[in-house]
Amino acid sequence: MSQLLLELFSEEIPARMQRRAADDLKRLAAEALKEASLSFGELHCYATPRRLALVIDDLADAQPDVKEEKRGPRTDAPEKAVEGFLRANGITLDACEKRVAGKGEFWFAVIERTGRPTRDVLAEILPTLIHKLPWQKSMRWGSGSFRWVRPLQRVMCLYDGRALEIETPDGVPCGNVTSGHRFLSPATFEGGYFDDYEKMLQRNNVVVRGKVRRDLIAEKAAALAEEAGFKLKRDAALLAEVGGLVEWPVVLMGKIDAVFMDLPAEVLVTSMRSHQKYFAVEDAHGKLGARFIVVANMEASDGGAAGAPVGRDFLLGSGPQAEAGGASNAFAGYDVPRKTRQSGGQGVASRSTVGRVGGLDSGRGCRIRAAGGDAVQGRSDDRHGR
Repeated sequence: MSQLLLELFSEEIPARMQRRAADDLKRLAAEALKEASLSFGELHCYATPRRLALVIDDLADAQPDVKEEKRGPRTDAPEKAVEGFLRANGITLDACEKRVAGKGEFWFAVIERTGRPTRDVLAEILPTLIHKLPWQKSMRWGSGSFRWVRPLQRVMCLYDGRALEIETPDGVPCGNVTSGHRFLSPATFEGGYFDDYEKMLQRNNVVVRGKVRRDLIAEKAAALAEEAGFKLKRDAALLAEVGGLVEWPVVLMGKIDAVFMDLPAEVLVTSMRSHQKYFAVEDAHGKLGARFIVVANMEASDGGAAGAPVGRDFLLGSGPQAEAGGASNAFAGYDVPRKTRQSGGQGVASRSTVGRVGGLDSGRGCRIRAAGGDAVQGRSDDRHGR
């Protein structure tokens, strides 16, 4: 019994499409193997933002030998009818027998086929799987005609731990190599059996199993919230989406500027959830806390030493305008307390409506406290490695 490991490595696959793509690839593979009369054991498919990994265990080494009998035309049928029957089955008249059936004598074809090696069968069916994989939206790139969700960069195909060359669309490279995290571990390395492949990815900052990523995020987020005296506001849909945005989840906690805490909780939660993919936290009485959880796809190599020199919290809604005495536009469209400078330098709270509802603006030079106590500096649009 052998194992097949197929990895389709691409640009970032939208989080909302990953689970369905994994299910579709698994389904197509099972159907193709059954049609080819190849027995197999467990079949799994895993998705990350940059790869789909299909693993099939306990594959038979070859198709079974088959013996098939087909009844043809009567022995006294016109010659052209007999020739058509022979041509359709790829045999000669010597491979046929005369048998009495019903009210006449008929030609019977006895066809014996030796099963083909699994390696050869896979080389035929795998390219079809790649082409048939359905996407809700697809694109073309370069000068090729192949359509996929995002540009397909590389295919790794391993049968029984060794490279299996298959035909790929538009000449996409195919071999036995893959790579880890886009920024943390971009170097390529050779794959093998799935267990080794998973361990190598882990060492190269990629958690290939989606459930493991989601569990890590939920566990670390809950721990961070508890450490700050809050409890995490559970959100299964957001957890599933964020788990599809990162290959190496790094859970961080930030602080919401007090000036925005007068807004309705629904406004804060909806804006954080929809625009920034942040998790909200609550106090013991179920009231929204002035903290939030964000999941990054990066680790700071210096532990945050290059960040802002003062404080260890990322102030949501703070930025150059707030530091200068103006209000951020994070929750524009609502009356929120706003500091205004007077000639004496004292800040006086006033209320002002600015623009209309928009997304969160985390500003520049922000600070985020990590689960381990480190701090990371960066813009909000960098938290997923973009």
